[in-house]
Amino acid sequence: MADLAECNIKVMCRFRPLNESEVNRGDKYIAKFQGEDTVVIASKPYAFDRVFQSSTSQEQVYNDCAKKIVKDVLEGYNGTIFAYGQTSSGKTHTMEGKLHDPEGMGIIPRIVQDIFNYIYSMDENLEFHIKVSYFEIYLDKIRDLLDVSKTNLSVHEDKNRVPYVKGCTERFVCSPDEVMDTIDEGKSNRHVAVTNMNEHSSRSHSIFLINVKQENTQTEQKLSGKLYLVDLAGSEKVSKTGAEGAVLDEAKNINKSLSALGNVISALAEGSTYVPYRDSKMTRILQDSLGGNCRTTIVICCSPSSYNESETKSTLLFGQRAKTIKNTVCVNVELTAEQWKKKYEKEKEKNKILRNTIQWLENELNRWRNGETVPIDEQFDKEKANLEAFTVDKDITLTNDKPATAIGVIGNFTDAERRKCEEEIAKLYKQLDDKDEEINQQSQLVEKLKTQMLDQEELLASTRRDQDNMQAELNRLQAENDASKEEVKEVLQALEELAVNYDQKSQEVEDKTKEYELLSDELNQKSATLASIDAELQKLKEMTNHQKKRAAEMMASLLKDLAEIGIAVGNNDVKQPEGTGMIDEEFTVARLYISKMKSEVKTMVKRCKQLESTQTESNKKMEENEKELAACQLRISQEDPKWEFPRKNLVLGKTLGEGEFGKVVKATAFHLKGRAGYTTVAVKMLKENASPSELRDLLSEFNVLKQVNHPHVIKLYGACSQDGPLLLIVEYAKYGSLRGFLRESRKVGPGYLGSGGSRNSSSLDHPDERALTMGDLISFAWQISQGMQYLAEMKLVHRDLAARNILVAEGRKMKISDFGLSRDVYEEDSYVKRSQGRIPVKWMAIESLFDHIYTTQSDVWSFGVLLWEIVTLGGNPYPGIPPERLFNLLKTGHRMERPDNCSEEMYRLMLQCWKQEPDKRPVFADISKDLEKMMVKRRDYLDLAASTPSDSLIYDDGLSEEETPLVDCNNAPLPRALPSTWIENKLYGRISHAFTRF
Repeated sequence: MADLAECNIKVMCRFRPLNESEVNRGDKYIAKFQGEDTVVIASKPYAFDRVFQSSTSQEQVYNDCAKKIVKDVLEGYNGTIFAYGQTSSGKTHTMEGKLHDPEGMGIIPRIVQDIFNYIYSMDENLEFHIKVSYFEIYLDKIRDLLDVSKTNLSVHEDKNRVPYVKGCTERFVCSPDEVMDTIDEGKSNRHVAVTNMNEHSSRSHSIFLINVKQENTQTEQKLSGKLYLVDLAGSEKVSKTGAEGAVLDEAKNINKSLSALGNVISALAEGSTYVPYRDSKMTRILQDSLGGNCRTTIVICCSPSSYNESETKSTLLFGQRAKTIKNTVCVNVELTAEQWKKKYEKEKEKNKILRNTIQWLENELNRWRNGETVPIDEQFDKEKANLEAFTVDKDITLTNDKPATAIGVIGNFTDAERRKCEEEIAKLYKQLDDKDEEINQQSQLVEKLKTQMLDQEELLASTRRDQDNMQAELNRLQAENDASKEEVKEVLQALEELAVNYDQKSQEVEDKTKEYELLSDELNQKSATLASIDAELQKLKEMTNHQKKRAAEMMASLLKDLAEIGIAVGNNDVKQPEGTGMIDEEFTVARLYISKMKSEVKTMVKRCKQLESTQTESNKKMEENEKELAACQLRISQEDPKWEFPRKNLVLGKTLGEGEFGKVVKATAFHLKGRAGYTTVAVKMLKENASPSELRDLLSEFNVLKQVNHPHVIKLYGACSQDGPLLLIVEYAKYGSLRGFLRESRKVGPGYLGSGGSRNSSSLDHPDERALTMGDLISFAWQISQGMQYLAEMKLVHRDLAARNILVAEGRKMKISDFGLSRDVYEEDSYVKRSQGRIPVKWMAIESLFDHIYTTQSDVWSFGVLLWEIVTLGGNPYPGIPPERLFNLLKTGHRMERPDNCSEEMYRLMLQCWKQEPDKRPVFADISKDLEKMMVKRRDYLDLAASTPSDSLIYDDGLSEEETPLVDCNNAPLPRALPSTWIENKLYGRISHAFTRF
């Protein structure tokens, strides 16, 4: 230990703001402040080291209360900070606050951060070891918050008589985050409850202990410091908190421990020789913090409300008493061997001086006892002795600081003298040790005798009290003796009467004994009979159990058979019940199974009858369908013989797509339209489960395709109606649906942010595989608008215009397909109505959804959705909106937002297509013109192998798709690619915007 120093306990006072309940109650703010260290309550001033008003921030409270203690702890001192006050006065807010909020955190999280920051700034030669403990005192029991299994820890003292909690969990930490995690873990285990004054009232005193040990690796000096961070539970008045039950018991224990703390503070403030630390475990743990080796700061938390005026005054008086307490602090240093040696030499020299002083005083005392008069100059001078002792301390210090001088003096002796001197010194040391031991024994004996004397005095006083009591008792007994003599006479008379009665009773006892013997014999006979009956009963029980077991096995077998029958009859698995061992319950289960099987058999019989009738009806329908199919085939062969294609010349391949009732397969047609060789085509057909209505739809599509002929509408080559199901043969689109083509194009390049002329498409092997540009997308839309314009002129309504129903042929040529048969409708794109089956909700116009009206203008609406799909490269319309919600959203005017990279004019065209009134939407001819203008503005080269630049080109039906030449209105051949300037001149030259039908 280093030198001791006294310091007062620092007391800080903090007032919280009025809370909501106090404001609603109309309480007054009674606190008045004078400067930074005084508060006035009811005209009485209370002075402290610092007074914080209600507006003081957490950071300012920390800087004034706790910041200095960080340095003290790291310099080897002990420190304590605890908050005291009534319940709901802000103690936990001051100590903890919001643990992970930089502005709202209290003293504990801030001091943890500062400790590590201070360590990081210290000398690299210092090595630190930091341990933390976290426990609470709940119902006067110490409970470990880091190990909830430790619920009743005890307080012990170490070798320096410093109290500590034995068995408490200690965790080594290396960073502030680890400390905060430990605090969070312990805080989650702390006891809290709801009262009328506080929703999060602490029901225990919590103590967070930080133990810091440091070692200088160069000087080997070791320092240690402990920091106690205490959050006390608040004192409570039951009349205000409304506590009851377990909460009331907690309040009693809290008030009891706080009362013990107040008694300790009062005893220390009054300078009493006895301080009741042991009255409470909390005061026992904080013994070193209150009047011991510790720098202590107390934060008293007060309520400014007039409702709590008496509690606030009591808290302020507690703080004033605590302010007068002095602690004796010193650095906790572990001395090295050299320092211990110096300390030993110093104490030994002091001991020598004290022995001389004792000898002097004994000689002087003997002279006085012998009647001599000791002159003043020969009497003991205390001041002179103290001066000599101080000089010796100083000389010893100088000698220890300069060991070389002492060695030089010893060096003047010879070896013999040195050995003799060392032997003499050793002998003197031994005598000194013996005397020390003797003095110690005498001191212990004196203390023991004093204790015995006190015990004897107490025993003597007790004996005197007992003697007085005995004398009084003797007088009382003498009086009772006289009264007893009179009673003895009466008793003797009564004894004579009892003797007579005794003889009578003796005779009665003999009679009763004989009667008892008879009853005993009878009882033995009954016991033997009972034993035989018990044996028979046991046999009967065994037989009964055996019968029950057999009955249970038979019942279990019966239930198993019933379950198997139930499985066979009901066509479902019947769970085998677990055997309960009770025959009545199993019989009930069996009866229920039989009833269930009975109902299932009835249901099965009824179902069989229904299936028989259904089978009859199905057979009739099949006959009708076969007749209708034969009639359709005959009608096709009679009406359209030129479209009939031999089934033997058609080889079917892989499936390209499937709908609900139809599918499309890739096929090879030999000698198609009289050409030599083979042609790759697509074949549409019905599935096996298709109904006559689907067959009529296929025939309807066949009739439609016979009427149309346009470069951007899928072309019909023929049909196979004889000797098998109906097959429609149409042209084959190499790249599949536009939707899939757009989504695949996302993998080719990063997008279409630039113009087509600046893309690196030249590096690709095939022009169809280059990255898409905005010009390409506008070209796709323009081609589709041309095809839809043609269909509108033909008075045809598509009713399902979407990117999935547009096919992409060789050269990126758009082909409108699927006139009501093989629709690739995805789950997320459709909404099932019972009246109409599966419909594409997200592409349908408002009038089609609500009124089932389909016109060319409803196709314009669908074209607007198709534009959105093209711009988003195959995105799903109305993303994130389920189809069932779309009905109400469209009614309220909701429309899709403009996609990224979509121009304003393109989005404006979409909105025009989505007008609420059909007659306000543009027609396809106007849409085609708008798209032509957009293409001109792009000024990109358009690949005419992918899109025809003018709708006045003639499609020659005599050639395959790969052999079709491009010609203008005068049948003059055109180049395969034209610059946008040519298109601009042609378009502004009023070129006819209709395909020539052949």
